[in-house]
Amino acid sequence: MALELNGTTGVSLVQDGVVTSAKIADGAVAAADLASGAITSAALPAGSVLQVVEASVENSSSVTTNSTSYVDSGLLTLNITPKAAGSKIQVTFDGYIIHLHPANGNIGGSAKIYRNVAGGSFSAVTSGHNDGMYIRAAGNLAQNDWFDVKGHSRCIDSPTYTLGNQIQYKLYFRESDQNTASFHINHSGGLVEQGDAPTIIAVATEIAG
Repeated sequence: MALELNGTTGVSLVQDGVVTSAKIADGAVAAADLASGAITSAALPAGSVLQVVEASVENSSSVTTNSTSYVDSGLLTLNITPKAAGSKIQVTFDGYIIHLHPANGNIGGSAKIYRNVAGGSFSAVTSGHNDGMYIRAAGNLAQNDWFDVKGHSRCIDSPTYTLGNQIQYKLYFRESDQNTASFHINHSGGLVEQGDAPTIIAVATEIAG
């Protein structure tokens, strides 16, 4: 039972269930009335955003690979420690620059988001790639024909973890197996040399499961 304070009768006990949510006026209970920690992450419904973590770096250094298997780009590491069990993590990497130079044999490559849990080994979040570009030239290209495009990778992860575990995300990349030259991210020239370095931003959003 709860206590009722009445100006006429004084203090009396109120039967459990007598005061329902329908009897509480709109706005009667404000956020300031709630004790710190009164609503925990575990109490929020599925689909609620529990936290957003961001990391960014200005990076004009070119990263290159000749590998047709995915390798760490080394651009940025994003760390998040989930607040609740069974959460999904939406991850994005934006702002890196994909460079293709078909006349030199660099015609394509792809990027994929990898993660580790509690310091374990990195593994791909998705089976398919998260970003990429491929050029098939239908005619002769001049030596100076090349392309720069802003990259964007996104995935929804459902990692297996224990509360307190830190999860790390990185961007991996590889060249197309049709390439005869390296695949580049943030290659010198073009968008990299427009007066400032490209800003690479990674965001992890924890969503209640």
